[in-house]
Amino acid sequence: MELFSPELERLAAARSAVMMEQLETLNAYLPGGDWTVDLETCTFTMGAAELRCSLLASYAIHNGTFLWSWGNPGYGLDHVATQAVLRLTDIGRIWEIPEIMENTLDLSGRRDPVMAAERMVMAATALLECRGYLGLPYEGGKFFVVFDDPRVPTGRFDPISAARRLISAVGVFPTDHRLTVTRYLEHHGIPYTDTYNGLRVDLGDGSSAKVDFSPEGKFLMWQSSVTAA
Repeated sequence: MELFSPELERLAAARSAVMMEQLETLNAYLPGGDWTVDLETCTFTMGAAELRCSLLASYAIHNGTFLWSWGNPGYGLDHVATQAVLRLTDIGRIWEIPEIMENTLDLSGRRDPVMAAERMVMAATALLECRGYLGLPYEGGKFFVVFDDPRVPTGRFDPISAARRLISAVGVFPTDHRLTVTRYLEHHGIPYTDTYNGLRVDLGDGSSAKVDFSPEGKFLMWQSSVTAA
């Protein structure tokens, strides 16, 4: 996997499990079927669901160009569809993240430009701490909208699903597995203590989980005393 800058990778890793959980929650909430987007009113509609959305970025297949919405001449800094994502530029400036400080990224030289674009959107979604994103097709590529609508439920911790979410998170953003796991637990207010090779997690009501890491810090296992009903 070709990584982005160390600054972006680490910040994204810290929020990647939360982001994965939120994407699952969004996908479960949406009814599926036909959709429409009106970026003049920041409205996404799918079936009975009508949600507030913002334009994050677009990706052009023909030349591998990734374009942030605020750098898009058709939208820019003042358009209503970009306002909710502009704080990403502040994050980029404060943390000196080169990929966010540029308006356009050339991904054509990467082995998998489409996956690189998707990872960039996942990272941005993680940093924005929003209610998820969707990649939607247009003629010539994809555009990405993010949701900041409170009608989309926030992700809930589930000790049964935690292993799957953590595996997905460290697979997409592999920089620091321990950081990914501990920030996920902290996000949900779940206490943990360090052990010689991992973490002991207090799930409450007498339940617990064990997290094992390899000597190199790679996530190996989430083992919970909670079982599916």
